[in-house]
Amino acid sequence: MKKASRSPAARSQSCDTLTPALVFELFELVAVLRVRPRLTEQCSKDGMKRLPSIQQVACHEDRKYNLIVLLCNNGSLLLKTEENGKSPVIKQVSWFQNPAKSIRAITLDPSGSWLMCACMDASLYIVPVAGMVMVNPQVSCSYWATEDLSLILETKNRGLPSSVVWWHTVDDLDIGIIGTELGEILFVDLRLKVTVASVEAKESITSLKLMQDKQHETTALLINTVSGDTVQMQLEYKSMHKTSIDQLRSSSFSVTTSMAVAMGYEALSKRTIPMESVFSGMRDLQDKIRPMPVTSSSGSTQFSVQYARNQVFIGAHNKVTDILEIYDIDNENLPMFVYQLPPGTVDVLLTDRVIFTITHQELSGETLLCVQSSQLAETSVSVPKGHQVKLLNFC
Repeated sequence: MKKASRSPAARSQSCDTLTPALVFELFELVAVLRVRPRLTEQCSKDGMKRLPSIQQVACHEDRKYNLIVLLCNNGSLLLKTEENGKSPVIKQVSWFQNPAKSIRAITLDPSGSWLMCACMDASLYIVPVAGMVMVNPQVSCSYWATEDLSLILETKNRGLPSSVVWWHTVDDLDIGIIGTELGEILFVDLRLKVTVASVEAKESITSLKLMQDKQHETTALLINTVSGDTVQMQLEYKSMHKTSIDQLRSSSFSVTTSMAVAMGYEALSKRTIPMESVFSGMRDLQDKIRPMPVTSSSGSTQFSVQYARNQVFIGAHNKVTDILEIYDIDNENLPMFVYQLPPGTVDVLLTDRVIFTITHQELSGETLLCVQSSQLAETSVSVPKGHQVKLLNFC
């Protein structure tokens, strides 16, 4: 355990430029998992100190256990799990030594049992992470190996993967969605191990976020691009026309069209759209990508998927004013909540009671973890107010 090491005077001085209000001593920074360098790796050839870094993280939590997967810059995966009533288990998983097989993006399935990895050479693997760290994992699957890697896809003609998400559809299919630096979005049936659909974005994709709202029975894909813009692709609707997979497979459609229809692209709105008119060509599928419903100037608003109060929300962070607006995905005309974030916020996580933000201060070069009370941070778009935050320096 390690508490933030800065003195109260230094901490207060750093906060003066960020918060006109008081900084409350409510939280303590505790390291639950640390990545340490090997002695031979602490200094590079040029004599500069090189510390290991965490490139990506994927996590899962339910009533039985929680799991954290870290992708480190040495190519290995670090797993940490904690089951109810048991001691935490930490395990490092080595990866291929071939640089072409280095991992570019990771994501967990909804159950937290399987990890999907997209590699530099555009290959796709599934890792049985639950079986690696749990004492008695109750994982049975006839599609992927439970004690080894499963190669799902291997192709040489795609762009570098930049983001992946795991989509479990209403038709009980497991679909991997891969975004690439060339602006491609690929839909891969993880059981059949085949690409079933693809679509082109206008520019390089930086991240994909899946927004599944069980209450409204809708699913959408948020697509963030290199210019800072965000578009959405509606995947499932509550008024969706249902067609069995057996009927689709016996039809005269091609494999790509049939599987794409099975993924649930039958409706564009609350009225049913004929299947053939939607998937007769790439142009129809391309029309699924639409602008975000919240009006914003190009690149000034960062959209995110937020989970709080047993609901799914759309977060719209204005990077100029550092105002965070929270929208219900079923009513996107007016924000349900409006929060004032600390200056320089680059990432935000909303919870039931507090807001976690990562801020970067240009003048000092500091990167800070800020914890705010969501109630005290509430404001209006027209009248921003001061911040009441707890700042933790983890530079």
